[in-house]
Amino acid sequence: MKKNGKAKFEKQIDKIFSKRKPLNKAIILYNLKDVMEQLERTIKDLEKNKKYELKEYWIEMSHIYHHLNVAWNARYAPLKKYKKISDKDFNKWAKYPTELPLIQLD
Repeated sequence: MKKNGKAKFEKQIDKIFSKRKPLNKAIILYNLKDVMEQLERTIKDLEKNKKYELKEYWIEMSHIYHHLNVAWNARYAPLKKYKKISDKDFNKWAKYPTELPLIQLD
């Protein structure tokens, strides 16, 4: 990673960590465990199913990304709000997080 890219990445990380709110570990763990289970099923399907197609892969990966995104986006949500999730929050929490930068090479 070049110096400019590293500095930009570190700025984004500092912004994320500056919030200092308590994490809702129950929501995070629920979603990450679901991701882990789905990853295990997907790997088994890929290994054992000779007729495994793009459609199944797309469905399974969509499920994985959904729970990864929710684990991040709902990390501060009150459990009460999460349990009675509105369509608006469902859609908001399911989106790829814009403030979570991916490590990239410039």
